[in-house]
Amino acid sequence: MTLDKIMNKKIIAIMLTLLLLFLISCKQQDIAVEKPQKTENQQTKELFEEVLTGQTITDSEETAEETQEEAEETESEIEQTEETDYDAPSCGDDICTYYETHDSCAEDCDKLETTTLFDYPEFLNEPILVVGDEAPTTDVITATVISTYLVANEITPTTKLASEITSFTTDDLILIGSPCDNNAIASLLHYTAETCDDVISSQNNAVIKLLVNPTNEIIIITGYDVGDTKDASKMLTDTTHVYNLNGAEEWVNLDNNGNINMYFSKN
Repeated sequence: MTLDKIMNKKIIAIMLTLLLLFLISCKQQDIAVEKPQKTENQQTKELFEEVLTGQTITDSEETAEETQEEAEETESEIEQTEETDYDAPSCGDDICTYYETHDSCAEDCDKLETTTLFDYPEFLNEPILVVGDEAPTTDVITATVISTYLVANEITPTTKLASEITSFTTDDLILIGSPCDNNAIASLLHYTAETCDDVISSQNNAVIKLLVNPTNEIIIITGYDVGDTKDASKMLTDTTHVYNLNGAEEWVNLDNNGNINMYFSKN
């Protein structure tokens, strides 16, 4: 091997070594300038900054908005409950309630001296017919028949669901159905889910009740079952038979075919 070839190999080896060192140096510089990983705290801080500057909407904001909406709905439900949370009936509260008549509480039911079921339907002023929110079809049919009768007597009724009634002292009302189906009746008469069946204690009986307030009248039509309610309502709609309606309550006894056997006026 000649001296020139030996020198060429040494030069190449030296150049390769220098190139390798240069590459290693560059790699170390790249590592030195590489962006460091963010810590969890740094990421959170940046997220808060984005939220504060309005750059993004986070899941936390959406959750907060949902929580606010739920709180407003709850507040609305509480207000609704407060509106329909009526005091228990008591003589001397100026309201002629379900268990009161002119005979038992004249001071509350003084208007029953001049307004009784005998005067139906003349004392009604644009009454609202009310059925339960999930009322059986029979109650809806009963409301329709009563509405038709009132229109024929030049009285203009409207219809609402029980959940839409927030006051029992503003408009004339006709409440239809069992307290178990019609929450307006349950609220007015202070029945619960456990006691709503107690309104009528025996089968084939129904009640038509008139409440007279200083500013409005309320008629309640309820029965042992939906059929009894519908059949008893005939006393308020039948144009082929004249019933001697009177007083504050009519207790109605029905036969198995829904015919009215007898009725008793209570004042």
